[in-house]
Amino acid sequence: MKKLLNKFKSNLRANILILIIGFVLGVAFFFLYIYVIEKGPNARLMSDASFILTAIYLATAGLMWVAHLGFFDTFAYGFISMGNIFFRPLKVEKKYQDLIDYKGQKYQKRKNQGFFYLPFVMLGLLAVIATIVFYSLYLANF
Repeated sequence: MKKLLNKFKSNLRANILILIIGFVLGVAFFFLYIYVIEKGPNARLMSDASFILTAIYLATAGLMWVAHLGFFDTFAYGFISMGNIFFRPLKVEKKYQDLIDYKGQKYQKRKNQGFFYLPFVMLGLLAVIATIVFYSLYLANF
């Protein structure tokens, strides 16, 4: 846990910027869903809107976490290799010898980068709490 907080603090400016932009976009979607799409607020609509935000935030965090682990490196290396085949007449120098070399260099780069999925996890947890509150209000009025 301490390692995660240190990584969050190491890129504090970027993480806070992601938090602010994500929160503003989430609030904008929340009110757009309630007032424009459904024409009026009630607890059910607020619960639905916050649940959709929860799904979006946590899905984004999950995909970013998987990408941080290097799951998509094989696909990226395939596209890079395909580019080298098409531009071979231009004598483009290969940066990577093979897939293992590519994954190793990407791992070294990622080791020093922050965990940019953490702001989305935080926003997702906030949206889960909002979903639970609005759903409990809906059940209390039902």
